[in-house]
Amino acid sequence: MRFVSTIRRPSILLSLGTVVILAGACSEPAPAPPPAPVVKSPQERAQFYQDCWNRFNDKAWDSFQNCYTTDAKSESVDSNPAVVTGRAAIIETAKQAAAGFPDRRGEVRLLLVNGSHGATIALYTGTNTGPMPGPDGKPVPPTNKPVGFLMAHTLEFDSTGSMAMSDAGYIDEGTLTAQLGVNPSPARPVEKATGAPAVVVLAKNDDTERANLAATQAIFDAVNKHDVKALEPHLAASYKSITIASPTDLGKKESLAGTKEMFGSFPDVKITPTTTWAAGDYVVIYGTFEGTNTGDMPSMKMKKTGKHVIGRFCEIVKFEGGKATDDYLFYNGAAFMAQLGVK
Repeated sequence: MRFVSTIRRPSILLSLGTVVILAGACSEPAPAPPPAPVVKSPQERAQFYQDCWNRFNDKAWDSFQNCYTTDAKSESVDSNPAVVTGRAAIIETAKQAAAGFPDRRGEVRLLLVNGSHGATIALYTGTNTGPMPGPDGKPVPPTNKPVGFLMAHTLEFDSTGSMAMSDAGYIDEGTLTAQLGVNPSPARPVEKATGAPAVVVLAKNDDTERANLAATQAIFDAVNKHDVKALEPHLAASYKSITIASPTDLGKKESLAGTKEMFGSFPDVKITPTTTWAAGDYVVIYGTFEGTNTGDMPSMKMKKTGKHVIGRFCEIVKFEGGKATDDYLFYNGAAFMAQLGVK
């Protein structure tokens, strides 16, 4: 019996010790869960967007980099470089662009936000007093001429609305090079900044916005059916087409005539919206244009080229009473002409 009790005692003591240790461990408070991420309100997202434009303008690179997630993607649509990936690479590209236009700024005219989507129309101004990278990668001497043109910029917020996961700039390089004096094609004159505050519109996802989205879909349906008569009722009498790659704005009558000419120049033309969203009286569309130029373009004094083209665009349309009034279209006209083989 002594032998048996001697053998068992260490097992009992070990078990008791284990219980004490476990009890002590269980008595310690569990670590607090990490705080839930703070989701930014629409107003805060709009302010963030404007703040990032200000940091860009001030070349405040250390704070500007915080506008992007570490793995963000930045696009210069239908331009070169087309896509830059990663926060560090985005900042380096911005620095290189600023070298050619040390005084460059973006004056935000319109700022729109709907959930994860943001978009701005901005006036880009600057003076080309520094070298710019040419098509072959070699530096191009400065022209010392000013530029001032409208551009579109879009971004996608991260899940909290605190940073941009991606952004894209839509610039017509034909207008840029014409204003610099290195492109003889007609273009919009240099526009100067006004200093006026941006118009900020936040989405309400209400009946007005839903009606504007439905009207936008009807417009694209009519265009893709090549039906000018079906398109006409959706445009207000005061309708104005502001196509940045064109030298002048067009009224309703001229715009409808231009659309009809496009159907003749590109009989297979197809315009595909890939993303569409609304904010107040505005609808924002990102999409692609595709077609084959098998007809002459009289308004441009161009003969058919037989070339197939495809490009991306950003369109921002303002509606009043369910009809389009102001229609801003942004795309790289220089890239479009290059696909047609026109220099």
